[in-house]
Amino acid sequence: MATGGDREKPSVRLGLEALAQFDRAEVELDGAAIERLTGMSSTSARDCLVDLSRFGYVVAAQDRGYRLAGNCAGVHARRCGGSSAGASA
Repeated sequence: MATGGDREKPSVRLGLEALAQFDRAEVELDGAAIERLTGMSSTSARDCLVDLSRFGYVVAAQDRGYRLAGNCAGVHARRCGGSSAGASA
């Protein structure tokens, strides 16, 4: 188990930890929320959100927050037991 903080965690793991926080029923999350929910540093939380946005998993929302992007929301809904019209498995 990593004990030295974010630096020892692979960046993919940090991104997935950040992305998983959108399961928490909050429509929009900002860096502070990701930091609080994951224990990441503020820099890592911000960097994860920027990278997830760059690759199309989240989109910038109002008030400096982020929300799941449309292409990710369908996968997210199926994973959580919901349905997504027009999404393929």
